[in-house]
Amino acid sequence: MYPTLSQVIEIVRQSSGHHRKRIDENPLIEADFDICGMDGDALIEDCEAAFGVTLVTEEDGYEKTFSLAENEFLFSTEGIDYFGI
Repeated sequence: MYPTLSQVIEIVRQSSGHHRKRIDENPLIEADFDICGMDGDALIEDCEAAFGVTLVTEEDGYEKTFSLAENEFLFSTEGIDYFGI
């Protein structure tokens, strides 16, 4: 059974702490909720626990699940980019 949109939205709300912001089916996780780095990892773990799925493996990380190319990442790193890189 697949999760409903409202179930996914609830997990995003709980994980991100964004309870007042409207969430629809087209959010940009980093841009709309400032979720990146370790917060992104926590969101993935929360989704895995809530829906009983495995999204990350030690062998493949996120690459296989999310069809990421070499040197492509699911979330950017946390911190301040002083040089705009």
